[in-house]
Amino acid sequence: MPALSSRGVGVDARISGVLDLLTVVRSCQNIEDACLLLESFLKERGAVLLSVKFCDIDDRKPAIRPFGRYPCAISQLSAELRESGGCPLTKEAIKQLAPFDALLIDDRKYPDFLSKRFLQELRKLDHSHVAVIPVVFGHGLMLVTAGLGNHDFKGTCRDLLVSTVCSFAIAIIHRFNEAAVLFESEVLSRLEARVLFLYCSGFRPGQIPEIIDLSEVTVAIILRNVIRKLGAANIGEAVAKALAMGEIGNLQPSDDVSLEHC
Repeated sequence: MPALSSRGVGVDARISGVLDLLTVVRSCQNIEDACLLLESFLKERGAVLLSVKFCDIDDRKPAIRPFGRYPCAISQLSAELRESGGCPLTKEAIKQLAPFDALLIDDRKYPDFLSKRFLQELRKLDHSHVAVIPVVFGHGLMLVTAGLGNHDFKGTCRDLLVSTVCSFAIAIIHRFNEAAVLFESEVLSRLEARVLFLYCSGFRPGQIPEIIDLSEVTVAIILRNVIRKLGAANIGEAVAKALAMGEIGNLQPSDDVSLEHC
């Protein structure tokens, strides 16, 4: 299998690099055809596109799944997981908000039967590494998974794959309205409002991951986004504005939130 490289033969004479790929994507009639172009583009560079998914990051709108190459066992498990809280890949993507290797997910974080089966089936694929690349704009998430064979998900391989997927996401959002509506910004998303609610209830940023299954880095990013969205100078001003706008005034603590932290 050829190594991932920014050079190489494109899908056809028009597609020899990422810019050519994006130009052709913008002329596609549907998202499915655009995903097939991405599949061919990555295949020429030694990667196997496994799935593409567009969704509302809070899972309030039906997801768009225009492309899938998973074996039947994984596809079936994924469908069952959608009915029972979502698959580990989507949960990890929202938690980390950064590219990661699906085969390095700690099974102990997902003890339920379906999730364990899903992760076990992933490890049966003919790939030593399965890259998961989340792209977040506003309220939407594009999630791309790709098998890398024996290539490590690092260095030039990682850089090329991530930059290609991010550029592809921008082209899709500009070209197809059905995907674009999933990425429309709201004042505060449900997750942002909850993180801000916990913060103004007395929880420090380092304590919030104990309540919501997020990393400290993700909590910090969410709080920065809240400040930017509300046009505030700092987090204190963001809290005041959110309360005045009613963004968090009607939120109630979940059962697992103990206000003894306050």
